Amino acid sequence: MAIHDGKPFLRSEVAGRETCALLICGADDERICLGGPLWKSGMFKTFVMPLVFATLTAATLALVSDRRGFEELAIRAAIAEEARAPGTKCPLSPGYTDTADISLLSICLRYGLGAYQAARRHPETSAKVFAVYGEDETFQKVLDRFGQQVIPVVAYFVEHGSREFQFR
Repeated sequence: MAIHDGKPFLRSEVAGRETCALLICGADDERICLGGPLWKSGMFKTFVMPLVFATLTAATLALVSDRRGFEELAIRAAIAEEARAPGTKCPLSPGYTDTADISLLSICLRYGLGAYQAARRHPETSAKVFAVYGEDETFQKVLDRFGQQVIPVVAYFVEHGSREFQFR
């Protein structure tokens, strides 16, 4: 029996090898095993290392995973499927449909590629214009004929109205 920091310190040996060192506390007779047989018998290799490996793997997978919600992924999958269909108005690649804005993609699928380019060019005003005039055949013909530059003009009249129509 040895003394360490004023407390009795016992060592147990089996076949000449130290297996456990005990530090006995005098007040409540508590024993703590330091460097015990579990540590030396391979607990580190069989429990701690796989636990650390599993934790690191889980953290890595969490960092590289797709953080979008299920609803957004389902909408994007439906848009990509419709964009791949033969004779679609919006022939975009699946990789592009996975990253583009969903509201712009819905305009593309509904009104065509020209409307999509106009919506990309004027994102603030195009949503209002397509909500009001998107289904109108005359608007679609004008958009096909003159391109995206008609969006700001039509948006101005959507927001401010027309004096000619106010007088009638």
